[in-house]
Amino acid sequence: MSELTTRSYLPGDEEQIVPLLKTAFSGWPFFDIDCLPVDHWRWRYLDNPQHSSNLVVVLDGDRIVACGHNVVHDLMINGYKVLASYGTDACVHPEYQGRGIYRILVDSLMNKQEEIGVEFNYMVTVEPKVIQSRSQKAATPNNFPYRVKYFERVEDINLHIKMRGLSGEYGWRLKHFIEQARSKPIKPPIESVEIRRVERFEEDSESFLEEMCKSYDYIKHRTLEYLNWRYLDPRGGNYNVEALYENGVFKGYGVFRINKLEEYHIGYIVDILTLPHRIDLAESLMLSGLDFFKRNQVNNVVYQVVEGHLYEELFKQYGFYGEEANRHIFYNNHENENLNIEKIPPKKIHFPFGDLTGI
Repeated sequence: MSELTTRSYLPGDEEQIVPLLKTAFSGWPFFDIDCLPVDHWRWRYLDNPQHSSNLVVVLDGDRIVACGHNVVHDLMINGYKVLASYGTDACVHPEYQGRGIYRILVDSLMNKQEEIGVEFNYMVTVEPKVIQSRSQKAATPNNFPYRVKYFERVEDINLHIKMRGLSGEYGWRLKHFIEQARSKPIKPPIESVEIRRVERFEEDSESFLEEMCKSYDYIKHRTLEYLNWRYLDPRGGNYNVEALYENGVFKGYGVFRINKLEEYHIGYIVDILTLPHRIDLAESLMLSGLDFFKRNQVNNVVYQVVEGHLYEELFKQYGFYGEEANRHIFYNNHENENLNIEKIPPKKIHFPFGDLTGI
């Protein structure tokens, strides 16, 4: 083994990075896609609205044995637009694990972030070891002020138990729990509201997007370019995107996706965005999404919500139930008081599945 070296991404590295990701993370990119994995990787990390990402590789000679990715994007916090980064897809080849390479990789990513001017960085994890390790640290990175819940809705409980391979006491308890999540009767559509399928976001949504960035105190900065890249570039995946118009004016959108990677398909409510207080419009979009999943015979639908957000109660009323504290967000605002998120109320935080590039 030659001496290990670390450097930033160079064009062509993806030909080794993608096989490494598939080796380290079984099933990467974890969703069904209609393009080659390397084209999906280029969409995610090179062709995003920033036209760049913070990418670092570790090499043994000419062989890439570790890689780290930080997606760089604009984030609105307390009215300030800041350059932020979201940590994804960091791994070390199994043959090289246990040698301290991961720590070198993370340090290199952090040093690079300072060079490019990142002011706020964060990561989401469900790994118990990572959660425990970071939660025990007194210094930064900090814990996000609210838990992130993974909400789930099941139409046919017996089918869900069968497809998940659940049995015995756990299956019985889950069935009882789901049955207690009573669903509201489906409301008739609001007469002033029209929901249309979106092939591309156009100029009629621009003023809405500007208003959203001012109405929320924590939200990924949304533009036409961002939305069309994120949800309507075929390399990203197959999304059902719907726009809501009230009296002919663009007032919100919903994004829904079915993951067909496994035999038991899962429906994702990827993003629902309206004004924070317009629960009625959010409800209309949610119901439209549930109808989309029903037409496609999807039995299990999931949604991500910040604890205490107004949507939490809305989704519960329609039979969604959620696990506690299974997703953790750690962040670092580099001691910038303008980017203090501790006092932002949950209703002013927008953090859906769509902000995670893997969904």
